[in-house]
Amino acid sequence: MPFTPYHMGPAFPVKGACGTRFSLMLYGYTQVLMDLEALYHILNRHTELHGYSHTFAGATTIGIVALLTGKPLFEWWFRVWNQTVESINLHHMKVAERLSWKVAMGSVFFGSWMHILLDAIMHPDMHPFLPFSDQNPFLRLISVRELHLFCLITLLLGVGWVGLKWLFKKQTDE
Repeated sequence: MPFTPYHMGPAFPVKGACGTRFSLMLYGYTQVLMDLEALYHILNRHTELHGYSHTFAGATTIGIVALLTGKPLFEWWFRVWNQTVESINLHHMKVAERLSWKVAMGSVFFGSWMHILLDAIMHPDMHPFLPFSDQNPFLRLISVRELHLFCLITLLLGVGWVGLKWLFKKQTDE
């Protein structure tokens, strides 16, 4: 699933359940970092697209990189966002400017490890347990169609959940 929005699907119900204790931004950022290696292989016309970054060890490494680069990047972005919406009198669109390390860690590691699980189900060139094993017990655990449906359904349910929470919060704020 390189560079598809499907990876975001499972994050939305987590956001609905956890609210501010989960960062969709960091989760999404992690998804992009995960697929940089696959992009490199695509651009160089390699037949195997999924290497070290698509192992649990690689995903953990990328999670650490996402944590150390993404947390300050998005905190900066949230400050810029808040200054912008404040300057045009859209105070209700302000967001929290700080992400706790706990929230950031949970978001990036859920993101990187979920990425491995989703890709391991559909890609035969995945070896998620390297360097300990070259087996992929997840391959074709469910069909690719079922995997895509799972990602789409979790996306729709999660967006609905997040949207309803936002709507009810807005109504109670008025």
